Amino acid sequence: MSVALVIAAGKSNPSLAEKICRYYAEKPAGVKYPEGMLDLLQRIGRLEGDRSLDLSKIEIEDQTLKTTVAKFGPMPAMVTRASTPSTRSAHSRRSHR
Repeated sequence: MSVALVIAAGKSNPSLAEKICRYYAEKPAGVKYPEGMLDLLQRIGRLEGDRSLDLSKIEIEDQTLKTTVAKFGPMPAMVTRASTPSTRSAHSRRSHR
């Protein structure tokens, strides 16, 4: 989980920040991993299937934000600015093999 994402969300919506923390950290009884971590790993796994994508360029913060948005909907602007790197996303960094 991106700490910057939770801190930024907490400034504008403390309830959302708590939900994000639970999504990535709490494991239901009998489950090996939290729901958020499974969703994030599945998102990254799908990227591995894209042969035109250079996986070394993937920004984990970007993937965490996308996973969080998929679960909770659009984030306030201050959250997206705090959570994403200033560089382009991995999809715009396609390798030219």
